[in-house]
Amino acid sequence: MINGNILSIGRASAYKLATSGLFKTIRIGNMIRVSRKSFEDWLKMEGLDDETE
Repeated sequence: MINGNILSIGRASAYKLATSGLFKTIRIGNMIRVSRKSFEDWLKMEGLDDETE
């Protein structure tokens, strides 16, 4: 799942973001795993990556 600590969001918001269709995900049991590449691409698109600071 999307790490809420990185984005400073709660668990419910992280779940909603992970299931929004913006990321490539895989479900393992009750866990949702987000593709690192799709997450990093999204961070860059949103201007939230470390390289823009």
